[in-house]
Amino acid sequence: VGWIRLKKQEVHSLVSETSFLWFMWGSGITDPCLISPQAVVHLQLHNGVSVHFFSTWREFSDYITMTTKALAEAPFKREREQTSFSFCLESEWAGGQRVNKAGEGLLQVWKRQIQQLHRVSSEVAAAVVAAYPSPLLLQKTYSECRTESEKVSLLSDLLIRRGEGITSTTQRAGPELSKRLYLLMHSCDPEVILDSCL
Repeated sequence: VGWIRLKKQEVHSLVSETSFLWFMWGSGITDPCLISPQAVVHLQLHNGVSVHFFSTWREFSDYITMTTKALAEAPFKREREQTSFSFCLESEWAGGQRVNKAGEGLLQVWKRQIQQLHRVSSEVAAAVVAAYPSPLLLQKTYSECRTESEKVSLLSDLLIRRGEGITSTTQRAGPELSKRLYLLMHSCDPEVILDSCL
């Protein structure tokens, strides 16, 4: 991380009496009292500099960490969002899932069924499908549980991997998702709202 030292003439004499100021590249100024609001506006509008004020080094380091992570994840997110046409849904969602006589495609159907649940991302569905490649296997595992609470919390410790590359993180599915999937597989009430049962 480097610092830029600017003379006050270089910001068109909008700064206060001090002859030198320290600026962080794209981040902020060490002492907000040294610069007038007009200088901040000028820097942001005319020079394309984003100005942020931080009261502590911890806030500053948190901001740098957040920005670095966002920059590292940006290429993966762009790649994921790329579609053939901006006005068209991705063909795999819009066209449904084709299943042939050999059963190829059933795994994707099962994954999409799980993704129909509220707040279930592709990563979460992929983790469930990896652990239980078919609804029948999940149902069989439920039947092997001894108590109702064991069934409800069956998927709580399932590990979900989010992101790609060095920025990937792992977390557990948690009791909420576990209970919703249990209700999906076992509820006999067609009118039940899964989220309201939590």
